[in-house]
Amino acid sequence: MARAASTSGPSHILIVGADVFGLSTTLAFLERPEYSNANITLIDAVPDLPNCSAASVDSSRILRADYALRPYTKIVSESQRHFQDQGPCGWGAQGRYHEAKLILTAEPGTEDHVDGYLEESFDTIRGLARSGELKIGRHGYGYQNPTLVSIADLQGGGLLEALASVPRIDLPVPPEGQPALREFFVKIPSGDFLLDYYPHACGLFLATNDSGHAFKVFPVIGDKVVDAISGCLPADLHELWKWREEVAAVFQGTDDGTRGGPRGLILEHEHQGRDTSPITNL
Repeated sequence: MARAASTSGPSHILIVGADVFGLSTTLAFLERPEYSNANITLIDAVPDLPNCSAASVDSSRILRADYALRPYTKIVSESQRHFQDQGPCGWGAQGRYHEAKLILTAEPGTEDHVDGYLEESFDTIRGLARSGELKIGRHGYGYQNPTLVSIADLQGGGLLEALASVPRIDLPVPPEGQPALREFFVKIPSGDFLLDYYPHACGLFLATNDSGHAFKVFPVIGDKVVDAISGCLPADLHELWKWREEVAAVFQGTDDGTRGGPRGLILEHEHQGRDTSPITNL
């Protein structure tokens, strides 16, 4: 169930991260009368925006609404209507939005993938490549950066050490992925967004795990975040994006049928060219 709607907003709001989630949420706060008296501060790790290490920074982005779960199809379709507005103040103004055909490809016989498109798509792919309109997404399992971090012991007090995969923005894409990989993004095992209050801290709301899908919902995701903060997010979305205490003992990538390549690659090892076995305890 969604939380009960609040009648008044906080007087001070700190938004950490001027990415798609952060910027869209800031805009949504500014458009809500109940937050008109709030002091809103938006901070980021870099002094100049956009942050070049953010997943949604690229020369182009792909908008698609074909999802197995209807809530995602609904919100991306809603977002796409905003991008289709090419008026002077529209999201698609100044040629920012262009509708192109979508090609689905798969290795024949691969389980959980769309099959039968390869042979029929070759001529179309060649034509798009010649015109400079082809953009290909290769979804791999990504890289892990196992690091010992200190976390608060919420039961006994003090600090505990835990092994976590911590992002590294100071390293380029490893040689293994350079021919095809151009961006990193955050994912959880289910592949869903995480929009919910952190239950072990007062006043801390998490909006993360964009799974590389944040830009396509740029015009509307901020409203969903503010709805969740205010306690009026629809129950189906709250159930989909809520905080979950249980975590997988072993996580080597999202098993949603869209990943390929090796699992458990270690970022540092790939840069050093070391032949080591993937770890299995993250």
